[in-house]
Amino acid sequence: MGPRLESIALELLEYKVEEYGSTRLVRGGLSSVWELLGMLNRERERLSAAERARLDEAARTMASTSEGQTPLAAVPSLVSLVLDDEGSVELAGEVPEKTPTLHGSTPEEREEHAVLQRLARRVWWDDLEQYVQRVAAGWRAERDRFTARLVFATLQNLQRNADRSTFGHDPGPRVFRVIEPIPTMNDPLVSLSDLDSLAEIVRELINVVMTSGKVGNPLPPLERGESGTFAYVRNAALSVANDPYAGRMAPDTNRSVTSTQLRLALQELGKERLPEEERAAQRRDLERRLVEVSAKERSDRQAFQRDTGMFTDLVEAFFGRLAGYLPTSVGGEAAGPQLEGGILFGVNPILRWDKVPPGATSVTVRMVGPLRLALAGHDLAIAGVGRARTLYLDGEELELDGSGIIQRDRLRLGAFREGDYVHLRIRNDARSLGSRLADALVVNSVLTSPQRSELLAVFKVIANNVRGEPNEVVDQAVARANVVAARAPDKSKALDGLLRGAARAAGVLISEPVMRETVGRLAGVDGAAVTDVAAIVAASGASEHQVKTITDEPMTFDLANLKITVRQYRGRGRTAQESLVAMLPGQVLGSFADYLLVPRPNGTLLFARGEEEVAVLFLPAPVTA
Repeated sequence: MGPRLESIALELLEYKVEEYGSTRLVRGGLSSVWELLGMLNRERERLSAAERARLDEAARTMASTSEGQTPLAAVPSLVSLVLDDEGSVELAGEVPEKTPTLHGSTPEEREEHAVLQRLARRVWWDDLEQYVQRVAAGWRAERDRFTARLVFATLQNLQRNADRSTFGHDPGPRVFRVIEPIPTMNDPLVSLSDLDSLAEIVRELINVVMTSGKVGNPLPPLERGESGTFAYVRNAALSVANDPYAGRMAPDTNRSVTSTQLRLALQELGKERLPEEERAAQRRDLERRLVEVSAKERSDRQAFQRDTGMFTDLVEAFFGRLAGYLPTSVGGEAAGPQLEGGILFGVNPILRWDKVPPGATSVTVRMVGPLRLALAGHDLAIAGVGRARTLYLDGEELELDGSGIIQRDRLRLGAFREGDYVHLRIRNDARSLGSRLADALVVNSVLTSPQRSELLAVFKVIANNVRGEPNEVVDQAVARANVVAARAPDKSKALDGLLRGAARAAGVLISEPVMRETVGRLAGVDGAAVTDVAAIVAASGASEHQVKTITDEPMTFDLANLKITVRQYRGRGRTAQESLVAMLPGQVLGSFADYLLVPRPNGTLLFARGEEEVAVLFLPAPVTA
């Protein structure tokens, strides 16, 4: 695995600080140094202890060298850094004495920063909800719900082991005992057929990982600290997968006799004083039973080996996906909780917005009084005083207390409050089928490119807030790139510059043919405006495709010599998120809310959902010479 983006950015910062200290000049302008420093401070939890020390040293050096140089009062942005990388050289000038920082240089700014951190964690949980619903839908579609049963048993065994003196050490056969077997399908403690119940299992597992060592977590602190939590829980799940029946070979091994006991009975029979005929009759009966029990035990051992192998694969797959959503502070691979947009009427000048810019979909508001604002084309108003605050969206009201959602068809307004701050964001998931297909084809071109690893590094730079599986990282980057490029007179030229700048920041080289193809595909993504499904399918290179209207009943697709079923799942409640699950007979391919890419031996299955339709395409693997 190559160097992480944060490590590369830290090294770049050190070079820039050294260059500025020796020449008072810096490539890209002095503002690029402050923006890079701000970006790394936001990603501080993704750095190792040694890297944090290097970052602190670079910050001290820069502060002392610049003698109070003030960065631009703007939200730190890696996109602006890579776009301005070829900018002119700046000279140091007269500056104020105090340097604003993201963490705050005054008590008021530091208090605001603490509130924003709590607010970011609240928003992070809402971000995770779509993933939780997709996982729950996938579990519900499994014939025997094995993944859900394994995760539920893991939670139970963590609780049962919590009072052991060895708890907190790495799970293993000597320190972590599997006491509770995986539940049966009709276990009264858990409903394995209810989507909301399955979603709660996912949330509970994530909560155990995220709150390790904190107030409210029922488990004792771990020996390895917070950063080892994810690995600990994963290893506990693997222990359950390797001993799913808690010391037994099968879930139904409550037999009264074993082969060992029967062999011992045969040995003891020879010592008893019995008539020869009776002794022979008893021996024949014991030998017959021994043959039957031995055959059953051999069958159980073979089934046990198959089960544990399958269960281990399920655990590895589940935790492999989950790692992409959890922050590095707990052992995951994602960025930590972050807030998009600026702070309206904020205290910290670096984060403060005086007005909501056009096109913004997220903003945090410091509620200093009644307020009206426009966000993503919708009129919002906040009224009330103190704790009693009410949000109005186009006439519909929502009490601001904790987390709240207003759902209108595919429009979703999230309002998240901490004290006098509320984070608002609007998402409109109303996308045409053509738009979904265009997005999915861009992601597929990246994931199947001969320069996949290099392109992923580039898209991670553009995405900035990296979370999720590779296809979601690319999706985040595509959306962000198009927002940035939409302001440029020439969209293709802007995208080309953005990709090349991100490649320089990531330290990778993209070949010209791959660069041109990627820019061309990005330029073809235009939100909900893409409607010509036939043209997109024709240009995709798909050998087969089918489009069907979404119904409440399972939908069947016959293509690529496969019989594919797509079924819709949704939890209870008005704001419950909907998921589609794609299945082959006896196998769940995956769940999705917008699109899904499933690699196959000879190509890729692409599923895309529009407002009323779902399409399935088969994209053959390119023929190599």
